[in-house]
Amino acid sequence: NLNGIIKQLSADRIAAVKSVSAPIKAFEDKIKGLCAKIEGARDSLASQVKVFEDAAREAKRRDVLFAIETLTAEAGYPGLKIEVQDSWLNKTQTPKDTANAIKAIIEDHITAEKNALALEQAKRDRAEAIEDTLAAHAGEPLQLTRDHRSASFSSLSSSERDASPFAVADQQQHHQ
Repeated sequence: NLNGIIKQLSADRIAAVKSVSAPIKAFEDKIKGLCAKIEGARDSLASQVKVFEDAAREAKRRDVLFAIETLTAEAGYPGLKIEVQDSWLNKTQTPKDTANAIKAIIEDHITAEKNALALEQAKRDRAEAIEDTLAAHAGEPLQLTRDHRSASFSSLSSSERDASPFAVADQQQHHQ
């Protein structure tokens, strides 16, 4: 009979726990349902905010592209390709800061272009100076220095003169 008593006590315990736990279980179910509704509303709001932020970002991109077009044209470089930086599209980025960044890129381009033109002019000037020097000393043998980057005119022996690359080139021109 002890087994019967144990069985009865266990059944009574389970019934007591069920009756006491029923309101708690009902409360948990209500809270879970409420949380699911709140999460659904939150997700809906988040997607609406994302749509709004994307639209605002795209509007800012158009404003930045217009600023690039305007500032490059004002600087005399219409059509200059300037990539839109992601930081320029941030909410915290002011139009003034964006314009200053664009102007800095334009100034860098102008400086690079001026440097390239100056380098080309220096090359032309050097070539012209070499041609003038060669023309002024036409017929004189050219003696190359050790590093072959500069040349000086002086008296060379006839074998040195004949071996000079300039003499060989002169001989080829006379034979044409």
